[in-house]
Amino acid sequence: MSDCLRDKQLLLVLDNCEHLIQACAELAERLLRVAPGLRIVATSREALHITGERVYQVPPLRVPEAAAANRMTLAELAQYESVQLFVDRAASVQSNLAVTSANAEAVAQICYDLDGIPLAIELAAARVNVLPIEQIAARLDDRFRLLTGGSRTALPRQQTLLALIDWSYDWLSPAEQALFNRLSVFRGGCALETMETVCACEQVQYAEILRVLTQLVEKSLIRMDERSSEPRYLMLETMRRYGQDKLEASGEADITYRLHSEWFLRLAEEAEAHWSGAAQQAWLARLELEHDNLRMALEWSLNHEPGIGLRLAAALGPFWDVRGYLTEGLETLECALAGAGDEQKVWQAKALHLAGKLAARQGDYQRAQELETRGLELNRELGHLAGVAHSLDSLGQLAWFQSDYATAWRYYWASLSIQRELADKRGIATALNSLGQLARAQDDYAAARRLYQESLSLSQEIADPRGMAFSLNGLGDIV
Repeated sequence: MSDCLRDKQLLLVLDNCEHLIQACAELAERLLRVAPGLRIVATSREALHITGERVYQVPPLRVPEAAAANRMTLAELAQYESVQLFVDRAASVQSNLAVTSANAEAVAQICYDLDGIPLAIELAAARVNVLPIEQIAARLDDRFRLLTGGSRTALPRQQTLLALIDWSYDWLSPAEQALFNRLSVFRGGCALETMETVCACEQVQYAEILRVLTQLVEKSLIRMDERSSEPRYLMLETMRRYGQDKLEASGEADITYRLHSEWFLRLAEEAEAHWSGAAQQAWLARLELEHDNLRMALEWSLNHEPGIGLRLAAALGPFWDVRGYLTEGLETLECALAGAGDEQKVWQAKALHLAGKLAARQGDYQRAQELETRGLELNRELGHLAGVAHSLDSLGQLAWFQSDYATAWRYYWASLSIQRELADKRGIATALNSLGQLARAQDDYAAARRLYQESLSLSQEIADPRGMAFSLNGLGDIV
């Protein structure tokens, strides 16, 4: 063959090299050495790794954000390759099918949920003769059972989505399979440091994680996202769902999810320790980046390790408050409280206080009053003075919201007294700010100014930007 090609100017295509990668690499290198006019295009899930090779990644088709579909015109939606492919294949099954304002969101949801994977979109489109587009979108949680029935003339691995991924997975080494399975517990990707802690196991030791990860990236099963401050490693959602099934079958799901939950509990509690001070914004951003992983950790731990779930929910309360995840936070905290045992009273008291704050933020004062009162009683039972002070401050705020100024004064002064006893400058600043708000509400501007200024001074001393913002806002209101 090399003699035949020696003097030729031609393009040779080697398709689907991955199952014969070594042989294809050797063949390509030998041919290029003897035939200088030869150019080779090799398609494979991984590079051949030969001299002179240039690698071109073939990304998934562009997909619309499903949540934004209702704000797009039909013409804008039709610009996405994934939508074009879905409509083209669906029309071959149902000739009168078209994207309309009624089904546009469902089409976008299908393309988004299937990660722009061409075969998956084709298989979904083939279902339009038996299911409305909206039902196809709703059933993608069971995508491996739904997306079958490809072309009879296609290779067997291309006739169902499951067969396609099975074929790719089966070519992985045991170490690659083990890491791939464990990576499926991360929703939204993860950094290398997190992966090394959560995914190390008998098949893939801590020191081998980077090497095996590199192999998975080269095989296009894991993507590296460099948009954040440190690289993150992501799986397409379809691949993640497949990996979850494999992890369950391996018998290692519980230990992996436990390690995942424990890691993100440590992260949330570390963030909580930096809640006041100059690092607050950086920690807020990090929790936002990991929000999907935190949700995954809560989902698993609340069902399997309620103690971890309660601690994690309690640590995330301030994050939910500041970022406006009020309904999500309140529902999660109440779920965590429902599963708490008597040995977790400290965390219960904290969770009750945080749930009360979120209920108050939503205007449900009756629910907030009930939660804060339970938290106050539990803190008193535990002798936890800081918790008592926080509950008193929140109860004072609830009384103020309902124009019961006398009760509000009583709660606020009691909270301030405890905070001074504890010498907690942040707590003192919070109580002074609360009293300033109450004085302003009663038109006692001189007292309000004095209280706000004292609160501001303490917040500046401890570099608490949120406390400073509250005090400055109050002072601005009485100028």
